[in-house]
Amino acid sequence: MMAGNFSVMAASPDDLDAVARFLKSCGALPSRQSWMQIFLSTVGSAADGGQLGRNEARIVVDRNGAIRAFCILHRLSHAVHHELLDIPVLTVECGPNKDEISRLLFDHLVNRARESGCDTLRFWRSDASAWERWQRAGEEERGDIGMIVPLPSKTTSTVSISHTADTA
Repeated sequence: MMAGNFSVMAASPDDLDAVARFLKSCGALPSRQSWMQIFLSTVGSAADGGQLGRNEARIVVDRNGAIRAFCILHRLSHAVHHELLDIPVLTVECGPNKDEISRLLFDHLVNRARESGCDTLRFWRSDASAWERWQRAGEEERGDIGMIVPLPSKTTSTVSISHTADTA
């Protein structure tokens, strides 16, 4: 998906070091061991389109190939929210284009959710513990993690956002 000066694409194993540099520059890089394990378990798990694999990594790049955003996503059957596109990790650079980059990535995530039969997005709270919390057993099933975004109908441009308290 491309809009203006930016494109969203699946991350590949070749992006490992570039994504690590991007996350480090944003202050969002986990330990090297965690990073290697997480990244390599996501790339190549699914093609661009169709049903989601367990975890996918997406990057937003500018026309020069520089990474400007990174996220991990997967489809989840949740007890409360049913079929949702779970986004436990999302980092967008702070800069003059952050709104354009965020909108492009959000639109991509909405399309991926629809393609995968999901009617809700869930964005986890981003903080230093997000990487480790995401990997702990049982965390995904919690109903109080992050922000729930029901998808707008295709004829509606309004998005309703529900923030849930995060008690951990």
